[in-house]
Amino acid sequence: MDWSYYLYLYPAYAFGLLAWHFSQRHRAVVPDAAEPGSTRPAFEFLLVILAVVGTILIGQVYQADYLLPESGSWRPLTGAINQVLIFAPILALVPFRGQPWTSAWIPAQGRGRSILWGLGIAIAAILLHLGLRGLLSRTGEVLLSVYHPKNFHLMVQVLLEDLAIAIAFVRLQQWIGKTSAMIVVGSLFALAHIPAMLAEGFQASQLIGLSLDAGLTIAVLWVLSYHRNILWLWMLHYAMDMMQFVE
Repeated sequence: MDWSYYLYLYPAYAFGLLAWHFSQRHRAVVPDAAEPGSTRPAFEFLLVILAVVGTILIGQVYQADYLLPESGSWRPLTGAINQVLIFAPILALVPFRGQPWTSAWIPAQGRGRSILWGLGIAIAAILLHLGLRGLLSRTGEVLLSVYHPKNFHLMVQVLLEDLAIAIAFVRLQQWIGKTSAMIVVGSLFALAHIPAMLAEGFQASQLIGLSLDAGLTIAVLWVLSYHRNILWLWMLHYAMDMMQFVE
């Protein structure tokens, strides 16, 4: 496995996280804005586990090509709808439990501003990533490719992944505390890549990659738990995921 990818990914993510953290550190966050408000946190997390199982099952239906077909010019739209269907059990938890969307780290105000600020940070992180790889001359080409409408379904998928992580983390930290929740969620996020790795032929050396992914997720969760806003991260997460396709 080529570990050099992480030499570019980690600095770009570090820049993005620090840029958001220091640009927003003076903004007030309502102390309980992200709390589900339940007196039974273990029960709330049990519901998350059941929802995750539901998402995995729908994902298997998707893998068997039983959801909407993804081909031709309709692929960005049908692909996005499929992703919503896959993550529907997790997303449904918030309204089903009568909880605010702030408990999924969707801010009550300034949503458009968060996305635009995140987009700016993401583009800067792309420039850093390309610069470290000696590919700055391809900036225009890469940006056009990353933000092409054909990738709409991928952008939706990243948003739903971030929402799922936020929903799980917020409810788990109410039960076992923030630090422990970071470790558990970060580890689970990394381990979620194992089925795909097994399908492609798993190698023991890939465990190092999983550890690096877990560490990165924990760092991201630390910043997110401080500001409780995933909309800006959506832009950074999507941009960095797309960098794996730049050769």
